Amino acid sequence: MSEKRSYYYPFDYNIHKVYTVAFYGSQSPIVCKGSLILRTYYTDDTKRTVDIHHTSEHFIDTIFFETNKIIREQFDDPYNDHRELIELSMPSIGNEYRIIYNAAQSPSQRYDDALAVLADRDPSARGVAIILRRDPKKGICYLKEQEARTVLEKLRNLM
Repeated sequence: MSEKRSYYYPFDYNIHKVYTVAFYGSQSPIVCKGSLILRTYYTDDTKRTVDIHHTSEHFIDTIFFETNKIIREQFDDPYNDHRELIELSMPSIGNEYRIIYNAAQSPSQRYDDALAVLADRDPSARGVAIILRRDPKKGICYLKEQEARTVLEKLRNLM
């Protein structure tokens, strides 16, 4: 008999006050904040053990999508909606921080959107990039306000 595979993942919706540091092209980094409804996934129906990998993937995708949407609306720059998110470490600001960007982003028709912060690691990186924190036990986490401001200051000092 074959084993049945479940495509159902138990989850809860929770409202979070999310902070992140974002870049658009060669622009200076900015702090973005907002309330988001995010899913927390669990390993079973009792909802006692968080599925860290699945929850982290959802957090990355949702926070990136919403931040990207806000920034691009300000520049009246279209977004192709196709995402291949790449996560790289940011040891210059701390080993726990990650920069996330969309490798599938098409070049902007209106702006020079090459990500200057990633020029030495991925010269083809374009558009928006965000900073999140990776906790060894909790997976990807958004930033708290003071932490976001501290990261912003470190990044500005590096540029």
